Amino acid sequence: MELFDNNLTYNKMRHFRKSIFLLSVIILLSCGDDPVSKNHSAQVETLEVEQISDITAVCKGKITDKGTGTISQYGIELDDGTGYEKHPRTISSGDHFGVEFVGLIPDKTYRYRAYVDDGTVQYGEEKSFTTLSAFVYTATVDPESITSNSAVVSFSGINKLKEWGFHYSETEATVSDPVKKEFLKGDVSLANLKPNTTYYILPYVIDKSGKTTYLEITHFKTAKGIYSNPVVLSDAPDPTIIRAQDGNFYLYSTGVGIHRSADLVKWIRVGEAFTEVGKPKWEPGGGLWAPDINYIDGQYVMYYSMSVWGGTQTCGIGVATSDKPEGPFTDRGKLFRSNEIGVENSIDPFYIEDNGKKYLFWGSWFGIHGTELTDDGLALKEGAEKQKIGGTAYEASYIHKRGKYYYLFTSMGSCCEELKSTYTTVVGRSENLWGPYVNKSGGRMLDNKHEIVIQGNAFFKGPGHNSEIITDKDGDDWIFYHAWEVANPSRGRQALMDKIIWENDWPVIKNKTPSSTSEAPVF
Repeated sequence: MELFDNNLTYNKMRHFRKSIFLLSVIILLSCGDDPVSKNHSAQVETLEVEQISDITAVCKGKITDKGTGTISQYGIELDDGTGYEKHPRTISSGDHFGVEFVGLIPDKTYRYRAYVDDGTVQYGEEKSFTTLSAFVYTATVDPESITSNSAVVSFSGINKLKEWGFHYSETEATVSDPVKKEFLKGDVSLANLKPNTTYYILPYVIDKSGKTTYLEITHFKTAKGIYSNPVVLSDAPDPTIIRAQDGNFYLYSTGVGIHRSADLVKWIRVGEAFTEVGKPKWEPGGGLWAPDINYIDGQYVMYYSMSVWGGTQTCGIGVATSDKPEGPFTDRGKLFRSNEIGVENSIDPFYIEDNGKKYLFWGSWFGIHGTELTDDGLALKEGAEKQKIGGTAYEASYIHKRGKYYYLFTSMGSCCEELKSTYTTVVGRSENLWGPYVNKSGGRMLDNKHEIVIQGNAFFKGPGHNSEIITDKDGDDWIFYHAWEVANPSRGRQALMDKIIWENDWPVIKNKTPSSTSEAPVF
């Protein structure tokens, strides 16, 4: 019995020692040259996809546990549904690497995984991403952003872009000097543009893959500039205007002061028409009123009124000339006095050419009359008869030819009682220079019938004695006149400007009253 127990114990011990030996061998082998540990010298720790667009994506990862082995290649495999294809790394910075995929299919799911090849290829965790739907980039000009000198261009899909901008020009959009905005700014603002000007823009976008795409050329037009009345901030009654040979506009008024402007909005005073020595003297103590400026046969010809207040019989009309619009003018003397031509209160001259002949119209409260002048416009034509075309309610005549009609503008009411002034500008029309001029109902201006063009409002009183009508680059017509500004009556009768709108061949000013602000003329 004892022997049996000894044998059993011996056998157990032998089996235990054998187990210990086998375990030792396993442990020794595990600490030895394992081919997996030796050959796999790197592992991919992270792998993510970013910057996904409709046709591009960037996959980035990080390698760790480099060991001592040599990696022959690593990168990312991409599967578009037809099987994985290796894409060696194209982006590398330290432990980080990445692959930039281009030419992908919009709205498609791709599987991807990292791989490391150091003789034996190992793969990272499989992941997937989906490209964005196909996207059409657009660039538009916000109509509400357009002013006379600025505009805002808005781009779509900016979160998918690396850069965007556009090239612009007044005539054509070319690839030069682009306007650029950095990433994450949605709009591009343009400033310092010209008023009422068309700009063409050629937009471009650069996506996150670096691909540049030019979009459809578009255009926009800046708004017209804005002006405020009065445009001449000083006493400038009875204005008359001419566009001189130098391209500038010159405004002459009772006095006779001269203002100059390039755009009808900004005016500067440039002096007096006459020197002190050269002033007309044929009406003793008379003032120079209501001039009318013209360019006749290569010289500037100015007709003027000369009168004392209340001197209705001895007042009259003279003429002066100059080689320059800013003067000085040389007086050529009087054409006639009231008592010489038989028309009381002969002031407010207006010159017009028609069918090769030259005429002068005038009159104030005693009828509007006209007669023919000599070929040089400097004297009454011998034997010419005067003819009456307007009634006794009017003064300050001006005739404008448009289409088949002649339009007789005149003023009525009181001109010079400051804010109590009732001056009003009126009009009639005719198919003949000599009339009859009628209103819309056929009533004759000879009988003091007319249509109102402009009358006072809460801001301006007594608008009248209008100038010549000036047509701008856009074909719009502009008229000047004087009025008393309620806020500044001490400035006298300042010059105002408004646009004429033609409705059924009749001249209309908006609301029939002076504007405070409005779009400016274009030149």
